[in-house]
Amino acid sequence: MKSVSMLVSRGGMMENCCIKKEEPRRCKRCVMPETKGRVDIDENGLCNICREREKDNTKVEKKDEKESLSYFKKKLLFHTKSSPKYDCIVSVSGGKDSMMTLYIAKKILNLRVLAVFVDNGFVLPEMYHNVNSASEILGIDLIIYKTNDFFDIFKKCILSKKEVYFCRLCHILLENVVKKICIQNEVKVILGGYTKGQNYIKSNELFWIYEKSDKNVVDIFKDDDKYKELSEIFTNPMAYMNKEYGNILQLSPFRYIDWNEDQIVDTLKAELNFKRSKDSWPKNSSNCIFNYVAQYKALDFFGYSQHETELSDLVRSGEMNRDRALEIINTPLKEEHIVSALSKMGLDIKDI
Repeated sequence: MKSVSMLVSRGGMMENCCIKKEEPRRCKRCVMPETKGRVDIDENGLCNICREREKDNTKVEKKDEKESLSYFKKKLLFHTKSSPKYDCIVSVSGGKDSMMTLYIAKKILNLRVLAVFVDNGFVLPEMYHNVNSASEILGIDLIIYKTNDFFDIFKKCILSKKEVYFCRLCHILLENVVKKICIQNEVKVILGGYTKGQNYIKSNELFWIYEKSDKNVVDIFKDDDKYKELSEIFTNPMAYMNKEYGNILQLSPFRYIDWNEDQIVDTLKAELNFKRSKDSWPKNSSNCIFNYVAQYKALDFFGYSQHETELSDLVRSGEMNRDRALEIINTPLKEEHIVSALSKMGLDIKDI
């Protein structure tokens, strides 16, 4: 467990404090932190993950972007031939990756798109601007699903003091909501803005975190009358989703084309009046103020999170340079934002 401490404000006045944490030793090639029993860094400064990747010298032939997107569209339409109104649902958070996915789906591939935006109570104000602006400019139907359930669920997890990975918990809950909307609208394909680095299902570095967190979520909610379903879901999330929703396909265009942060942001600003979030963690790269709490607890419980694994994969693939990855991962965890997220649940700093 990583040592993490909070700078406490004095005299009842909230100062612009940040989390004070010991800077970990990081792999000199990617940004993975040394984590006992999980991430080992050798005498050359390389982590065990990078060393394993070095052994795989397979060269992947790079396809033309138009050819790759054409294949992506054919694959999508093959699974959605019988859908009466929409070819796909694009699950949008308001962040750059999901908004670019929406742009590609409608503007480039000319698909019949339904956008779904889930407001879990923690979304930043720029996200509403982005989804509303994009849906209007692109002429796309938009469903905004608002819920207060995340307040109750996150609060109970925090107060339990059990090791819960909140981003995992949130992703599964969001997937459940979006798949219910798929069933209601007879849609068989969900598009998300997942980069190659966000290949969470296949990330060995996250498996142990998921297993521990899922087990604790099951335990927390097994006797909860209102949210008892969570125990069933998190006993085996993949099996639950298949049982409840069948073979709804989840795809991302970034599996087929290169991901370039600057190009994405420039395109979205020019075409969709996109705004980056001001108060997010990581900097300019999240839709959710709860990420401050989630990352703080992830470092405390597990030593790293999906942010480190994603950025490291992007660095290894050459889609991001290491300096930029370090800039993102070193975004300060500001106490004022942690307090803001906690206050939505009636909690305070002392509760975490």
